[in-house]
Amino acid sequence: MRIELIHNFRFANNMNILILNHNQNGQGTYFRCYHFGKNLVELGHQVTLLTTSRNHLLKLKKTVDNGLEIIEFPDLLLGNLRNGFCLWNVFRRILFLNNNQFDIIHAFDSRPVVIFPALFLKYKGKVPLIMD
Repeated sequence: MRIELIHNFRFANNMNILILNHNQNGQGTYFRCYHFGKNLVELGHQVTLLTTSRNHLLKLKKTVDNGLEIIEFPDLLLGNLRNGFCLWNVFRRILFLNNNQFDIIHAFDSRPVVIFPALFLKYKGKVPLIMD
């Protein structure tokens, strides 16, 4: 009964949810994040998915797919080396998060491009962090 009440309370409120992923758009765990985010949007939440761009070195790419905001972050490494360890990508994500507010963070792994921005927001904004 208690779990059901908490569940109903959480989904009765419109939350601003951040999903962090290290993969390039369209590869690996990105698909889990994408479908999870789309389901949360269907439940009435605002969801932002941060992922790694396949080819951008300097600029962000923002798209919206049926309400799911997807932001691809630049990475200085090339090809398959874009695997979550680029400090430029970490820095750009932290800059982005410094100017945005979220109610909860869902990190899908613990590579540097995910864990450092997640911990930054967790401690700066006192935002709950879930790690998968």
